[in-house]
Amino acid sequence: MMRYSKKMMKYKLAAFLAVMTAFVLCLRTGAYADENWSEQYYRAVDLTGELTSAQQNALDTQCIDFMKTYSLDLCLLCTTTERYDDISLEELAKGFFEENNFGYGEGKDGFAIVYDGEIQIGTIVAFGKAEGVIEQEYFDFVLRTISTYQEDYGTFGPLYAGARMMSNKMEDITGIPVINSAADEAKSGDETEDGDAADEATDENAEKTAQETLTAEEEKQIGEDIDEQMPDDNGFDTADDGQVQSSVSAYSEKPIVGRELYDLIDSGVNADDMRGETDPATRADESKDRVVDYADLFTDEEEEILRSRLYEIRKEIKTDLVIYTDEYSYGKEHAIYNADFYDYNGYGCGGDFQGACLFICMDPDDRGFWTGCTGNAVRNAYTEVYANQVDDMLYHFATQQRFYEGVSDWAENMRRLLLNGEPFAYDWAVADLPDSYFDSDAPRVVDDGNLLTPEELETAIRKARNLAEIAGVDIVIHTAYNTLDRSNDWYADQFYYGNGYGVGDDHSGILLTIIQKPGYSGNATVKCYGSADKYNRGKGISRLEWRTVMALGPDSMSDSLDLYFSLLEHQVRKGRVPRSGLSWFLSIVLELIVGLIIGGILHGKAKKKMETPAVQTNAVPYLVKDSLSVTNPRDTYINSTKIHKKKQTESTRSSGSSYSGRSSYSSSYSGSSGRSHSGSGRRF
Repeated sequence: MMRYSKKMMKYKLAAFLAVMTAFVLCLRTGAYADENWSEQYYRAVDLTGELTSAQQNALDTQCIDFMKTYSLDLCLLCTTTERYDDISLEELAKGFFEENNFGYGEGKDGFAIVYDGEIQIGTIVAFGKAEGVIEQEYFDFVLRTISTYQEDYGTFGPLYAGARMMSNKMEDITGIPVINSAADEAKSGDETEDGDAADEATDENAEKTAQETLTAEEEKQIGEDIDEQMPDDNGFDTADDGQVQSSVSAYSEKPIVGRELYDLIDSGVNADDMRGETDPATRADESKDRVVDYADLFTDEEEEILRSRLYEIRKEIKTDLVIYTDEYSYGKEHAIYNADFYDYNGYGCGGDFQGACLFICMDPDDRGFWTGCTGNAVRNAYTEVYANQVDDMLYHFATQQRFYEGVSDWAENMRRLLLNGEPFAYDWAVADLPDSYFDSDAPRVVDDGNLLTPEELETAIRKARNLAEIAGVDIVIHTAYNTLDRSNDWYADQFYYGNGYGVGDDHSGILLTIIQKPGYSGNATVKCYGSADKYNRGKGISRLEWRTVMALGPDSMSDSLDLYFSLLEHQVRKGRVPRSGLSWFLSIVLELIVGLIIGGILHGKAKKKMETPAVQTNAVPYLVKDSLSVTNPRDTYINSTKIHKKKQTESTRSSGSSYSGRSSYSSSYSGSSGRSHSGSGRRF
């Protein structure tokens, strides 16, 4: 069976590539512009059908210029998920590159960027001498970034951004800027054309002017966005040996930590004097790094993304968020060391140094995290209830060693807490419901509860899409930490309509909402909207909810979601949800109990009608006098022996060293500076 499946996958890939070649084999200027590469093919292929001819030409020119400059081919493919459902994106990229004869020189050197515009994920594969030229970490950074351009620029955005970022990186490595053939051709035309020839060229291009101008504006805007959000060195340095070095920080000063910090404190310096010139917009000292990763929990790219996001949050809510990891707390309690690090490095916005610092200590004998809050607004918002909720999520990620995801989630939870009043008060949850609209690009599986692994999320997205095609309605899944003290129905409706789900005028769809804290039991709600209400027949939906809840596990949702998709498809196709084995067992047991009760009643009635012999307490009536001797033996109790065993108990830790369940929380404490702080932490 496995051999057959692999063979079928090869056939499907071959068929898909044959169809794709029809798109690629669009005749261009010449058969071969150089012996080392062919200009016969378009380098950019869009299988979604959204690219205009001007955009197609702009992308193709970008790839050709890249190849002319760096002697490495570059090809781009935008596809949809249904076209490669049996193969991976990497396999698709290799087939796309090799089958279409891409590549520079005999080694067929180059890069292939393949992007799924439907679920906004992609891959970059290097071939020949291109392997090892650019590190995988940069590829990952590019793929995370380009999806942000799809909403504003459609398919053109991610493809152009990917090519532009690859060009920027190669320029950074080689010091050679990419050739701009379009500009050279324009300059050449200005020098050679005159009179009627120039007029004729103008007439030929007149029909394309508006479209080409739009594409030029798009290129310029995307390019400016990329250059603005990335450091000049693209966040990477490459040494002479080709190995990737740590990114160059945009900050001029590194924070003071450890023994140097306490030497400074012991010198009697005033913490207020440690803050330099502040930014007028945020009233914060921007000279210090906000991501200090001495425990090496993040990659260089992850650090840059965190820095950028913390800066955006600081500008938005005028609150400083700082992340600091270390292998030691230098003999101090986590709360005190957190406060001293924050106070004596000049962090904070405004006159009360408003902000929050997350300290993660990786000392094996003292491992844990602490969130310290400074400033009245932050301290008042960070109550014990909300502190436990924020720590629940961070603890969940920390115990799985998923620190980047956990810290990113912590930053967003703190932003929502300070902006909307609760850590999980998402913008759509606190806003009034908008007029009904449809957003085809909105993700159909949203894991706000952080219950899914990346692999489980990808699987759920695929299954939801496939089931939506079968049912003819939108299939959406949402996990959440809580419902903001509202009903499950209200929360489901707010999420569904607030994010543009539902197809057609009646916004038809089926939404599964799972409310569960990581590590705890949860509940599930299934709602049918619009024409999807036809699937809500009999006990199907209620049985679907019950069986989904019963399958929920505290640490994994994969079994529950697999069961949900299977049962929902059964409901869609056959109009019913099959009963579980437990349900059948309980039904049989109930029937047996009812049968025993009825049988007992009938037996009692029959027994009353029967004559019962008189009860005799001994056998005296049956004894014959002087025929035998009967004695009355008995047992006599003498004594008893008891064995006592001491019960061994383990000493428990104080609440200040909470390992799970609830965090240590302090509403007011101070470090060496004397400033007031509040905060919470947990061991892991």
